[in-house]
Parts: sequence; C-alpha cells; structure tokens
Amino acid sequence: MSPTQSELKEGGMKMLLLSPFLLFLSFLSLGSSQDGAAVCSYSSFFKRSDCSPSVTGAFSFYTIPNDLPTDVEIIIMTGNAISVLYPGNLTYYKNLTTLHLNDTLISSLPVDLANTTSSIQNLFLDGTPLTEIEDNAFEHLTNLRILSMKRTNLTAIRSDMFTGLTSIDEIYIDESAITSLPDRLFTRIPNIDLISLTYNQLQTISNEVFNDGSHMRGIISPSLQIFLAGNPLSCDCNLFLFRNSFVAGVFPKDDDILRCQWPTNNLTRDLGLGDFQCFAPSVTQSPRNDSILTNRTYHLTCTVTGAPFPEVTWIKDGVELNYTSRVYTSLYNASLTITNVELTDDGVYQCVIDNESGTDSSLEATLTVQESTCFDGVLSNHETDTDCGGMYCTQCMQSKNCRVDGDCSDNLVCLYAHSLPSILHYISPNHQMAYTCELPQVPRDLLNNRIQNILTSNVFNSNFTVDTNIATVEDTMRMILAQQLQIPVAAITNIWFNLSKDTDGIKGRDNLQKQVNNGHIKGTVKLTESGSYFSARINV
Repeated sequence: MSPTQSELKEGGMKMLLLSPFLLFLSFLSLGSSQDGAAVCSYSSFFKRSDCSPSVTGAFSFYTIPNDLPTDVEIIIMTGNAISVLYPGNLTYYKNLTTLHLNDTLISSLPVDLANTTSSIQNLFLDGTPLTEIEDNAFEHLTNLRILSMKRTNLTAIRSDMFTGLTSIDEIYIDESAITSLPDRLFTRIPNIDLISLTYNQLQTISNEVFNDGSHMRGIISPSLQIFLAGNPLSCDCNLFLFRNSFVAGVFPKDDDILRCQWPTNNLTRDLGLGDFQCFAPSVTQSPRNDSILTNRTYHLTCTVTGAPFPEVTWIKDGVELNYTSRVYTSLYNASLTITNVELTDDGVYQCVIDNESGTDSSLEATLTVQESTCFDGVLSNHETDTDCGGMYCTQCMQSKNCRVDGDCSDNLVCLYAHSLPSILHYISPNHQMAYTCELPQVPRDLLNNRIQNILTSNVFNSNFTVDTNIATVEDTMRMILAQQLQIPVAAITNIWFNLSKDTDGIKGRDNLQKQVNNGHIKGTVKLTESGSYFSARINV
C-alpha cells in the first residue's frame, strides 16, 4: 500500500489535472549546499522545490538548503547525501507541508527535530539507514498527518517516539526489522486510522499494545486498520484478544493476508478463536552421539514444539554456549550449526527450550571431533586416506552408480572409473548402497587462491617419464594438476595437447605418442576454469 493512499492534500489532484501547465524555473548545475535557489527546480504553481539529483544533474546536498523560496510548501530532497537533519534549516519555511527525505543517509532523528516548523503534514523517510528515533522527536509536529519510514533499519518502536502526533492519520514502517511493539503504543496516537507494519519480524502482539490501562481498545479509533502481512506471526494465546478484537481490520483486501509461522500445523487454514492457544515446549527429536572431522560443517538436530515458539539455549559441557558467526542457531529452528569444526568443539551438547508455559530439554549428545589430514578441509589425492573422511578409490565398479565395493571401504569416495575418471561422490560411513556420482564442492576461496597461484605464471613445467600410451600421459597430467590445485583428479575433465613443433613430419597424437615412446616429455600446461570444472591445454 502506498503512503499516498490518503492523497496528499497539498495539490495532488491539481498536479494530476494541470501537469501540462507546470512551469519550472531554470536551474544551474553548480553551487554549494546552500545554492538551493540556483540548483533546485521550483514550481510556483504548486510551491514545490525539487532538489533530487535527478533534477539537479547529480548535484548532491549535504543539508536542506536555506535559500529556497520562503513560500515553498513541498521540498523534495530524495537521494541526497544528507546524513544529519538540522531542524534549524526548516524554520525558514513556515508554509512547509510536505518533506521528502527518501533514500538519504539519515540514520537517526534527534529530539530537537521538534524545533522545526510545526506546519509539516507529510514526512517521508523511506529507504534511509534509520536506526534510532529519540523519544519525543516529533513532539511539536502537531499537524503531521502521514509519517512514512519504509525500508529502514529500525528494529524497535517505543511508545514515546510518537508523543505529540495528535493529528497523525497514517504511519508506515514496512520492510524493516521491527521485532516487537511496546505496551500502550496507541495512548500517544489515539486518532490514528492506519498503521502498516508489513514484512517486519513481528512474532506476536501483546494484548497491552492496544490497552489504555483499563480495557482493550479503549481509546483506539474504531476505523483503525492494521496491516501485518509478511510477519512470522506465532498464532498462540498472545494473539487471542488481538484476533478477537481486530479481525475486521487486520485482514486487508487483495493478497495482504496474515499467515501464521507457528504452530506449523496452522500454516494453510483459517483460524478460529479456539486455535489461539499456548502450550508448553517439548523436544520431539534430540541430537545424537556422533563424530566429525575438523574443517567440516555439522548440524546438531533439536526438533521442538511449543506456543509461543520457545527460546532455545544450547549447553556444552554444562555451560551455556555463546553463539558466533561460526556457531549459531536459526531464528525459527532449534538446531545448532557448527561451521569449520575445530577440535575445541568436541564435547557434550544439550538443547534447553522454554516459553511462558514451561521448559524442556533434549537428551545429551556427545560430539567427538578428530583432526583431519586434509588440507584446509579439502580432499587431497591419497588413494586410501580414510582420515580424510572421503577420499576416492580406484577399484569401484565401472558404472554410473558408484557403490562401496571391492577395495572401496567405508568413508571413501568412489570414482566413476571408466577409461578416465570423470565425476565422483562422497560416500557417508555405513551406507552400503548405490550412489549417483557427482562432483564435490570445493570451498571457493581456497580454490581461487590455488588457481591464482598457477595462473599467475600461466604455466608450470613438469618432467615425467612414461612408457605406455597417450591415456597414461593424460592421467599423469591430471594427477599433476590435481596435486597443484589440491582437488580430486576427477575435477579435471578435459585434456588437450598442442604440439610446439612437428617431429619427423608426424603431427597430432601420433607425434605425442612417438615422444612418449622416447621415454621423456617436458610439457607446459595452461589451465582454464569453467564453473567447478577445469580444462588443461598441454604444450609439448
């Protein structure tokens, strides 16, 4: 829903009907931040100054200019580099009704914003990095009708933010990060008709939000519309009175419908009042004892239920676990994720959950961490290196489905070993069944470094002796490249040979075979990348 739903009263319809007759003053494209009269366009009919870069020719203001026509009613500063709002600059414009500060750099609204002109009726701060609004910031904006703060970094609303907004009709704080609403929010704005909080992070709305201290909705306008679509609502007992009292206004028309994130069994049906219940948390699946190698990613599963969705605490060796960018849980998932596993992650884990109806805990699970011999967690080229938790073996069945068989043991990765290896797949321990082979993912940053080391010189020389055929040369070069890149041999999919000179008039692979037969080849290899695969061009 656009903030223009209420149509700006200051000439919105006139602009629609009379736009062919708009007259704009010419402007210059130079000047300081105070050259507003020279740089900004001005419509004397609508009393509107447009100072946005699209009008000023990429000129950017750092403050609101103080030399615009004093009778201006609409100022557009959208897209400028304004980071601090100096209210004193607005005192020059006693007739100002609409101020556009969209897509500026304003991150906070100071309390002395109240010292600005009280004539402002419409204030737009969409797309700003706004994180803080001081209490009473709008105290003297007694004529403000529309306040729009969409797509900001606001995470919280405090009731004192809106002190003084006695005439406010509409507030828009959409697509931000609001997680909660304060109790008695509307005691400060009793006459509001619309508040839009779509696509925030609201999980619940306390009954006290609409309370005036004596009864629910005692001071709220009966025409109040609340828009909450796109929030991960927990449809529990905390929403009971809200749903009961506001069902007519909460469900807007069109596609803006409310959906419950929790409980999960209520995701696809209309809810009656009996559905809005709270119940104690319960762990339905505990983590299990397991072992993992360093440098891997591991998930400790803890499946839970509860309404409202319980808070989750993970305990390691009897001490509450501190979350980091490496060790974390999801907002809506009690499971624990550990990336780049370290030896210090070895220990006993337990997940503890609680909400207002009770607590529960999982069974303890022991995670055993062993050090991997693989370089930075990337598989190297050791044919039977079980410590790597996933190497390849060369004796797998020659079919498109690799399986643990023959010389291939648990924890090994099977090659699709036709005449030349092509693709492979990690085989998990204790899984004696067929797998479709596929190329494993190698960490991008590590691989880029290795590629760069080779490509910096563009060439590396390798001396080797062979006494068989071309396929042996190809396999040998694959091994060399795989060792240089520290990736599986199977990731090298194509080998081309360019001859630097003819030998006895014999060209192509025949020439290469002749050099092979002579027992010694010195070649240079150029490597090219295509996604996760590599091609090698060998000059001999």
